[in-house]
Amino acid sequence: MPPRRHMRDTCEIGTLDAITSGPEPTDTWVYGSSIRCRFVHTTTREVLDGDEHALTDVQIHVPAGTTVSDSTRIKLTK
Repeated sequence: MPPRRHMRDTCEIGTLDAITSGPEPTDTWVYGSSIRCRFVHTTTREVLDGDEHALTDVQIHVPAGTTVSDSTRIKLTK
């Protein structure tokens, strides 16, 4: 990570609340209060699938003690 470690962005941590069923199921997420975080863009690569897509790898740093898991969503708000 670069030497500059300031958390100048704002994020919200989301947890899955409900999944609706039917022909087009949707997820409902509940987001907590805004917290300080750091968004770091690492790499971008093009995907040649005929639709001109690009995939971007990022890192999001959150304060120590913030609970996240592989089923958590992090929404960058600022």
